[in-house]
Amino acid sequence: ALELLLDALEPRDRVLDVGTGSGILLLAALRFGASGLGVEIDPVACANAGDNARANGLRARFVAGSLEAVSRTERFDVVAANMLWSRLEPWLPRICEHAARFVVLSGHLDRERERVHARMRRAGWALEREASEPQSGDLWCASRWLHARARQSSSSSSSIDSKE
Repeated sequence: ALELLLDALEPRDRVLDVGTGSGILLLAALRFGASGLGVEIDPVACANAGDNARANGLRARFVAGSLEAVSRTERFDVVAANMLWSRLEPWLPRICEHAARFVVLSGHLDRERERVHARMRRAGWALEREASEPQSGDLWCASRWLHARARQSSSSSSSIDSKE
């Protein structure tokens, strides 16, 4: 997820990290020059993410709560969600609403991959790049999806490099 996020991130992007956990995705984006918000349902993990930000000299905003804590009208250039598919799937429409340019989804197993792809394609998103990693006998997947508007602008610009 980190690689998929960082290789398409632009300085000054606004990032929403859903299920932020330790905050690593948002903190890496901040180091790259982005701004953003991390949302985490576990208040202890959310506090730890804040500690991680302070330990790294970064000013980050984390909210303990669900995605409902973010206004439905707020838009981010990028939304990253690293969580189990069973927890992610109900939030997928809302995640897509918040993303203006691309979405990074990770934490789903290879056997869930086609379901992820079908849901994202039905919502009008195009797969740009995937990655996978074997861990504990399972193959864990991550994918980056481009919004229709981002696909249109990338087709007229040579600065975006698709690595699918």
